[in-house]
Amino acid sequence: MSARVNVAFLLQRAESWTNISGIWDLICADAGFNAEIWLLPYNAEDLRLSQQQAQITRDMLGRLGIPFTEWEENRERWDNFAFDVAVFTSPYDRERPSGLHFKEVAKKVRATLYVPYGVVVGAGYKNRLHQYAQPVQVHATAVIARSREEKEMYAKYCPSGSAHVHVTGLPRFDSLQNLDKFEIDPDLVSSVGNRLPVLWNSHFSFTAEYTGSADFSTFDIVGPEVFSFAANNPDIALIWRPHPGLFPAALRAGLLDERSLANFKDELRLAGIILDVRSDHRHAFAISRALITDLGSFLIEYLITAKPLLYLRNQAGQGLNDEGQALLPFIDVADSPEEVISFLGALQQHVDPGRPLRDMARARFLPREDGHSSERVVRLIKSMASSGEAEGQALQGYPEMHRLSALLRELRTRKLAGRGSPMVARAFKNVRATVAHAIKGSPQLLRLMRRLKSR
Repeated sequence: MSARVNVAFLLQRAESWTNISGIWDLICADAGFNAEIWLLPYNAEDLRLSQQQAQITRDMLGRLGIPFTEWEENRERWDNFAFDVAVFTSPYDRERPSGLHFKEVAKKVRATLYVPYGVVVGAGYKNRLHQYAQPVQVHATAVIARSREEKEMYAKYCPSGSAHVHVTGLPRFDSLQNLDKFEIDPDLVSSVGNRLPVLWNSHFSFTAEYTGSADFSTFDIVGPEVFSFAANNPDIALIWRPHPGLFPAALRAGLLDERSLANFKDELRLAGIILDVRSDHRHAFAISRALITDLGSFLIEYLITAKPLLYLRNQAGQGLNDEGQALLPFIDVADSPEEVISFLGALQQHVDPGRPLRDMARARFLPREDGHSSERVVRLIKSMASSGEAEGQALQGYPEMHRLSALLRELRTRKLAGRGSPMVARAFKNVRATVAHAIKGSPQLLRLMRRLKSR
């Protein structure tokens, strides 16, 4: 590979930066690459939200000294997209303008890579469609996975299977190594003071619109008691980190309006509750002594800290996927407000009998989190960018072999893209074999099939 590899990172939200920052740093330090950050709309269906979030991302990249190109201001350049590899940080085409849908971008590049925006632990049919069956997940040249278990989930639920899924570990975990040396935001340090900091992560799916399809939240189940405990126990510094969709969900449901939301945030400060909306969750991870969390990425990600962890289970919700269920014996679980308060009380007494089990869980569920996942992904990008070129060079002087090889690669890609779930395919083949066996064992059916074929 003689020419430099041109890589475009398609960034839609500030909180996704930690997912790719390690890859970006390595590529920028490698003379074999040219790389650019392309800032895309946060959500093309919501102009107001996109404008707000774009400014947050601009400010973050500016503070870090990261150059970027804003898509809205460079439409002509996008039409002449001249990159070898496009890196997607979100799988949802509906959130991108139509010209940036996966199939449109894939036409313009040699290879595509999807770096997951989070850790998938939720069950439910709708959630599986979101996490394994979006066009990016189905058709990308490569998808990054945290573990063999995650790759197996693609084998079960992704329409194209798991052949394109690579177990490199997630680059976002590289930045969680040595958290004790992480430079925490001084404002957060000041807000915590000498209190016991506990991180609380709430999912947004607590309102009626999510019931029965994507309800993972316990905000309505334990929220009132958690607020009360934090307000009445000044030795606890509750760091509340709601999902970005929580306040919009509350507004849509009429639980809050813009004025009452502003008043509510003021009351949180008066009660000593810290509302954490930083794009970088490492500040909260580093300063907190424990986590209480709804179903979500933090459930597995926080294991890397070795600190106490409580899963807030919504028994009426969609629940955990296979891997999430396997995690339960290793961590604390609460089904009621009383169990949450009991956990917080134990923290006040510095009681933590669950540490050995959490250490075992970290070894099992974070098998490749050694701080080098980004390096493995960069090697994969090099391989993807050079594979077609290397194959062409190897067959110079053999025009027919080169032509046939190119056609075979195209056929392989089409078959992979159009292939159904391996599980469904196996079931269909089994049914077909059973029917064929029954026909062959019945002279009457066999004669009927022969007559149909002759016609």
